[in-house]
Amino acid sequence: VLDNETTDIENDDVEAEFNKPATPDNLKNLGAIIASKLDWMVTTELISSVDAVAVSGGNKTTEVVITITQPDSSVERYALVWDSEKSELKRFGEIYGRV
Repeated sequence: VLDNETTDIENDDVEAEFNKPATPDNLKNLGAIIASKLDWMVTTELISSVDAVAVSGGNKTTEVVITITQPDSSVERYALVWDSEKSELKRFGEIYGRV
């Protein structure tokens, strides 16, 4: 679950970042935003560290790989895959009351 705490990053709207073009700067910002949203787990000492890297999957998809290091040094990786075409279709349905 992404936390709603404020961050030092100018635009911290994750969905808005996912919908931007997959330029190197936008992908870097997306990864930084997601990592900052999850940083509360480091602050509360649930985990040792968190890192997020966003990459373009091509064909209107973006993948974010989240790496979490546990206090015992074990590493877990999770991936989020965003398909902007499906998001656009959902929004179209919302606009016209079909979703």
